[in-house]
Amino acid sequence: LHTEFTWHTSHLKNPKELISRIAGTAKSLKASTDNSAIFRQGWKVMFTNPIIWFRNAIQSFQNIIKTLGGKEVMDGLNAEILSDRYYDMAKTGKLDVAKIMTEEPFPAQWIKKVPVLGRIYKASEVAFTAFVQKTRFDVFKTYIDAAIKSGVDLNKAELISIGKMVNSLTGRGHLGGIEPVAGFVNNVFFSPRLLKSNIDVLTAHAFQKGASSFVRKRAAINLVKIISGTAAIMATANA
Repeated sequence: LHTEFTWHTSHLKNPKELISRIAGTAKSLKASTDNSAIFRQGWKVMFTNPIIWFRNAIQSFQNIIKTLGGKEVMDGLNAEILSDRYYDMAKTGKLDVAKIMTEEPFPAQWIKKVPVLGRIYKASEVAFTAFVQKTRFDVFKTYIDAAIKSGVDLNKAELISIGKMVNSLTGRGHLGGIEPVAGFVNNVFFSPRLLKSNIDVLTAHAFQKGASSFVRKRAAINLVKIISGTAAIMATANA
């Protein structure tokens, strides 16, 4: 572990990279060895699309076992998404799926090379990424079907509007003007995109530029479901 970390930090060109790498490594280690996505990023989907949430939550534990056994889960999932008939619409709508990317809590990839720890880290990352991306794509398809039934014109602007709503609903908000330096911000601050996604959902996308009437209506319904479900859990716990 010390050798790997020393090699990576010695090749950094400036203090910003050093800070980013150290912060990213600390963040990645803190986020690993668990399956937190099902509630942390999945909390909102649990109330708005419970069947999708439950199915993918169960699958996330199976993915941990498969990854520990040496199977490449993400290759299969990406192939499944890329071959789906909805993928072109998802791509047009800028949905964050099936890309060469990592989700927020796992910016440090070199840890995978560490014996034993690397395999556990990878299993945790795969469970997290597969759950979030599969859930994101499944929810997107659900809203596309709803839009079609409602007679909504699925032009590029509409697809982008739906894509932003689904990205936020699954913990990946857009950082606006600071997006060009999002990688550094993400390493230094814990899950800024998740924070932004929560703001988007709690304001029912009222401040989303170009949000369609379909998206605003769905976002309002989602907010009611999330607040009602969370309130019910809190009331039960209090009782």
